[in-house]
Amino acid sequence: GFKPTKAGTYTVVAKTDFEDSNADDNQSDATFTVTTNQFGRDNGTYVGGMGNSSGIIVANKFELKQTDVIGSFLIAFRLSESTEFTLRIYSLNDEETSATQVYESGIFNRDAATAVNELTEFKIEPQSLTAGKYLCAINQFNPTNIACCYDGVSNGLFYLVNNNGELSKYENSTYGNI
Repeated sequence: GFKPTKAGTYTVVAKTDFEDSNADDNQSDATFTVTTNQFGRDNGTYVGGMGNSSGIIVANKFELKQTDVIGSFLIAFRLSESTEFTLRIYSLNDEETSATQVYESGIFNRDAATAVNELTEFKIEPQSLTAGKYLCAINQFNPTNIACCYDGVSNGLFYLVNNNGELSKYENSTYGNI
């Protein structure tokens, strides 16, 4: 597979001998950006929001190849009614079957000032993380649905985490990425 070696904007072009929607070129292009300071899984287009009425911890997996510092989370919400949440970082075991919480933020509030379907930055105390696998999680701990946006792509991946650090993996689900 393709692995970018530096930050920049990349375009991947897939061509076929079969006719597609544009018979002149029979190809599909996908453009994406690689940065040195921002990790993301979603495609930036949101089709729904997930949470529940009793609390939920949803998380994205990231792998660091070297020590790095995390200082904020970028989150898009589907709703703007007031609800409180915390942000957590978990260290993920090698088998990706359990996680150990290594950080929890203070309480944040999603409210009417939080733009619906747009990324909002939530700053945390900078956390130095060594090379390894991590989950960056949103902890909805009250009964108001957090409505964390999802993109609905067919190749998505995210996790649900319970209070014991046990994981449920949602890979290629109808939600896509959160």
